Amino acid sequence: MDLLKEFNCSYKTPIIFPLDYNTNLTPNDGVLLEDPNLYKRLVGKVNFLINTKPDIAFAIQQLSQFLQTPKE
Repeated sequence: MDLLKEFNCSYKTPIIFPLDYNTNLTPNDGVLLEDPNLYKRLVGKVNFLINTKPDIAFAIQQLSQFLQTPKE
């Protein structure tokens, strides 16, 4: 809950699958984020949850690939 509050996501509703396995993310799609540090901080913190929440491991692995140039 602390993590959700820190990133202003406490109002979000839970979902079963955080990322569709058929979603193809590419580094060239989307617009660069205004504040890439926020994205990097979030992915870094959520990365620690993989040990206790293996259901999010796939999504975090996919998002971690874009830490250099995060986009919308």
